[in-house]
Amino acid sequence: MLIATTLRPPIGGTQWITREHLLADVAARHEARRCRACMIAATAGFGKTTLAAQWGGRLARAGDAVSWLTLDADDDNPERVCL
Repeated sequence: MLIATTLRPPIGGTQWITREHLLADVAARHEARRCRACMIAATAGFGKTTLAAQWGGRLARAGDAVSWLTLDADDDNPERVCL
């Protein structure tokens, strides 16, 4: 069974740092490729979740469809996760 936090981005607050240059970069790459799914890859602690949540929020506010799925090592079992 999937837990609710798997399907919802974290709720941000004033403690989040907005990195405008990164948001502009992912938006430009997404727009140029018209991709349906994007992956943000970096080592732990580099702000991947924050960037994805902020970007998703901007897309949603602009009227784009946005979905969220968080996976971890336990999700490598097809009996547990079916998309």
